[in-house]
Amino acid sequence: MKRITTLLFTLCSFVPLLAQTWTAEQLASANTADSVASLSQEEKDVILFVNLVRLYPQDFLKYEVNDDSRIDRPYITLRQTLKVQKPLTALTYNAELQDLAKCFAEEQSHNGRTGHKRKSCSTGYWGECLAYGDPGGRNIVLQLLIDENVPDYGHRKMCLSKEASQIGVATAPHPKYARVSVLDFFN
Repeated sequence: MKRITTLLFTLCSFVPLLAQTWTAEQLASANTADSVASLSQEEKDVILFVNLVRLYPQDFLKYEVNDDSRIDRPYITLRQTLKVQKPLTALTYNAELQDLAKCFAEEQSHNGRTGHKRKSCSTGYWGECLAYGDPGGRNIVLQLLIDENVPDYGHRKMCLSKEASQIGVATAPHPKYARVSVLDFFN
């Protein structure tokens, strides 16, 4: 009985090491859009996770990109990128970018199209990322960072661009892919 108790105590002492995650300070520094009432929680979470990868790339790798068994090229290159990525500044929320992103997310929600070509929404952003499918801020940002089927990893480069300084995000239902997410950037 004493051996079992010792074993359980030993195993329990390692649980905090296995369960390491973001600190309150890290989350606070990345959560630049938390008080913006016009954003949904999902949109706030997109900004949060983009900022987490920008501010703390090696921690993001450790906490969010932790599947060592994946051997597909985009995943491997993301891991390589984050291992050497220098920390960047957090992006700040911009209402004008939010309006541009919202218009385009709603447009694609209604017409079911994909891609960056806008029919009735204006442009005016410096860069843009689009994601389709999985809901949730973390999932959306991981999709953009992995950037599967995008040969130049343009979404990853945009999220990790040192020139980017502001962001607007909008998500909406999509008739073909469940969800569309639009991230517009200013430098």
